[in-house]
Amino acid sequence: MLAAIEQKIAGQSRQGGRPVRYPAAALVLLAALAGCRGDDPTAEPSGPPISTSEQPKAPTDPDPEGMPSDESLSVDQRAWVQAILDDDAAADTLPSDLDPAWVEAVQRVDQVGGSFEFDANGRLVGIDLAGGRVTVRGADLQHLVAFEDLRRLRISSSDAGSEQIAPLASLSQLRELALNNSKIDADGLRELSVLEHLVALDLQRSIHLQDESLAVLADFPSLEELGLVEGVITDAGLDRLQRIRRLRRLDLRACSQVTNAGLKKLAGFESLRVLRVGGAMIDDTSLTVLAKVANLTSLTIEDASITDQGFAALGNLPLEDLSLSRCFGITDAAFPTIGQFSRLRQLYIRDILIGGSELGQLASIPGLVSLRLRQTAVGDSALDALADLPALRRLELAQTWITDEGLASIGRLHRLNHLDLEDNQLSDAGVQHLGSLLELQRLSLAENPAITDAALPWLRALPKLRDIDLRGTSTKRTGIF
Repeated sequence: MLAAIEQKIAGQSRQGGRPVRYPAAALVLLAALAGCRGDDPTAEPSGPPISTSEQPKAPTDPDPEGMPSDESLSVDQRAWVQAILDDDAAADTLPSDLDPAWVEAVQRVDQVGGSFEFDANGRLVGIDLAGGRVTVRGADLQHLVAFEDLRRLRISSSDAGSEQIAPLASLSQLRELALNNSKIDADGLRELSVLEHLVALDLQRSIHLQDESLAVLADFPSLEELGLVEGVITDAGLDRLQRIRRLRRLDLRACSQVTNAGLKKLAGFESLRVLRVGGAMIDDTSLTVLAKVANLTSLTIEDASITDQGFAALGNLPLEDLSLSRCFGITDAAFPTIGQFSRLRQLYIRDILIGGSELGQLASIPGLVSLRLRQTAVGDSALDALADLPALRRLELAQTWITDEGLASIGRLHRLNHLDLEDNQLSDAGVQHLGSLLELQRLSLAENPAITDAALPWLRALPKLRDIDLRGTSTKRTGIF
């Protein structure tokens, strides 16, 4: 029976009275605690290049959270945060010796619209100050040094320069840091280079980082992942990046001053495994160049001027993860090339006018686990080919042309544990076909207004379903409990 279904109305979780906002990574964690994680590459390719389950991760520390195992950290900091945000400073959950600076920092993060992330033990491990409604000034960053054991930090602030960012160097446990839209320069990077555990650094739209500044990145002892989206890096800057000995993941999307001549240098990045590129300057010639980056296992291409013919040059890469978004020269004719990626585990295609006539080419990929075809023209007739994908666990067909008839084909994919059918043409009659998906754990039927409470008995009968999105349907909230 459906023991615990969450209907996402506003993307917030509640504990007690007041909502606690969690970033996407924390929502994934909550799902895991409910026993429904499965294969979950949730982050969209357009997000910052901080480690997500969509891409291969950096090696983990012996401690799963990479945190000190000190007994003093075996506390429920989630409860502390909730008590502080509930203005319940006298609550028993707050220790008498709690640092007032820690309390003030929690309050300030909440005031500017930030969010918190906790590990399975309730320890505060992440702060997100880069959301759409967050307003952060450089002066706000001084409060963050109170979170001494923070592992992940995301900041977006056009007001923050190197002087305001430098104190973050005291956060010695940081593994992942995003400094989007900041004014950081070489001096600021030099201050942060003491972060010996920092694996991932996102410098999106940091326009004060010229090619010469990037040379400092070679001084970060553990750096493996670097994001420079919309940066001012040129071909010369790639020479500096090549000195980052452990660099295995690089995001150059919308770096408009990097040319094909610069991309040729990537063939010399021996550790590079994950690459993201995008922009009108990426063309078929670029793909010929990237085909020589022989160790790539993950490739994202967005907003590029590429065609099916140019894409064919990539056929010999050992890709395990491929993402294509808004590349309007790509059609169904690209699927024979995709079928050559015999090691592929995850395929993501978004906002590209494919109809699915060549989905049968995927049968040559025995290990394909995740297939995400969002905002495409895939229709019912294409779905029978999915039966030839024995490893498929995750299927996303949001904003496609799927109707109730197509759900009959999906209902035969008995190993699915994650299904997204948001914004299609579905009704109660179609939902009945999903009753055979006994392994299903996560389901989105959002924005299908013809689905009503009459469909709920079929959902309740799914024994492993724990997470469902029914926004924009005609169901009543009380009807799913």
